[in-house]
Amino acid sequence: MSALVAVAAFVVQTLVVFAGNSRLFGLLKPGSGWYTNVEMSMRYASLVTPARWAFAIWGIIYLTEAAGMLHLLLMPAHEVVFLQGSNTTLWVWANAFQAAWALLFATERLAMAALALAGIAVSLTWLSLSLCTVGALEYALLAGPIWLHAGWTCAASIVNFNLVVGLAADYSAQLAAAHASAFVAAAVGVGTFLGAALSTTCSPLVAAPMIAALCWALAAIRAELKSPVLIADSKVYAEIGELGRNALQLVVGGSALVMAGSVLFITCAWFVVTRAAD
Repeated sequence: MSALVAVAAFVVQTLVVFAGNSRLFGLLKPGSGWYTNVEMSMRYASLVTPARWAFAIWGIIYLTEAAGMLHLLLMPAHEVVFLQGSNTTLWVWANAFQAAWALLFATERLAMAALALAGIAVSLTWLSLSLCTVGALEYALLAGPIWLHAGWTCAASIVNFNLVVGLAADYSAQLAAAHASAFVAAAVGVGTFLGAALSTTCSPLVAAPMIAALCWALAAIRAELKSPVLIADSKVYAEIGELGRNALQLVVGGSALVMAGSVLFITCAWFVVTRAAD
């Protein structure tokens, strides 16, 4: 039964997300108050809006999670860690938050959408950490994609927070928020990776997909700052000037490098300590 609930939650969420991103599958016309994700990115750009190519990661997330749902249906429930404890509940919550986000974002409710994204990120990160003991097959089909999804929604939460800041704050505050966002993204990645390393049940490498997603997001933000498309007409982008844009590029790129370097150091230290203990 847990497998059916998990699969049903994923299917319903997927349908709602695609409906929200297509004006209810084309039933609503432009000007109806519903917007696609691309249109929203053009309407509400911030200094941490990622380049368009970054959103291709959603294709990877959905394809791999769909394979994971098929795995749930085919495997005996007692052999799947995902179906034990509160894992299914966390998965259902994550899908509920994602469905809510799709509807809220498409209808310009940015503050509520940001909260929904945060709900996805927290639920999936919690779920990912509880899947540390899975075998190779379950990691490849379930835990790995969920880690990737968690990392991307952490980044998306930060982006949406900046959209909310842009609605009420002046240009200097928006620039400060953008700088802080890069540091927060790196801190979340390093903190989660370190938490996995300190766990007695798993390797820190299980969190590698989250780090990859966060680095992907930071690289896309830097690319958009360098060669703007979605934010080309943004007032704040013009207002901060070339010096401000270059400084922000350095901070965003530097945050990605610091995160990657920290993760490499933690991994090496973990292997040394593990070998010494053996």
